[in-house]
Amino acid sequence: MRDLKTGGVIQQIVSIGRQQGVPAFSMYCASKWVRSSCCRRRHGGQYHELKPECGIQLTNVEPGGLRTQLNGRSMDFGKISAPAYDHINAKKAAEDRHMKEAGGPRKGSNAMHQVAIMKDPSLRCVVGTDEFKAINGKLDTYKQNVDRFKELSNSTDVDQ
Repeated sequence: MRDLKTGGVIQQIVSIGRQQGVPAFSMYCASKWVRSSCCRRRHGGQYHELKPECGIQLTNVEPGGLRTQLNGRSMDFGKISAPAYDHINAKKAAEDRHMKEAGGPRKGSNAMHQVAIMKDPSLRCVVGTDEFKAINGKLDTYKQNVDRFKELSNSTDVDQ
């Protein structure tokens, strides 16, 4: 896109796991966080690593659970035992979620397509009622924590 000067959209599918951890899936969640961090805009709306004249838009689509095989036959669990985590049954948790996710794959892919063809897509787009609820809950909690330390946070400037 850059060399051809055609512009376009790079759409990364991240996950609800980026916003909230899932017990026994911390590496998966961390990988989604890292992937989304590659799409950061600096103040003023431009992307850190892209020249504006390239015309390339970056978007992170953050879907919630979709009724796919992610928690079914696609999920594989090794035989390694870790006593520190024996209170978490990741396989059972995945089985319990399987095909009970809120989102339908066709509706989810249609929403992702709508974001891809937008003239000016947002940097982030949540898809799914579960993700929408999760991100809003996280934002509320985040704001409460920031406000809690307002005085301390604003106490470090050099005296004039």
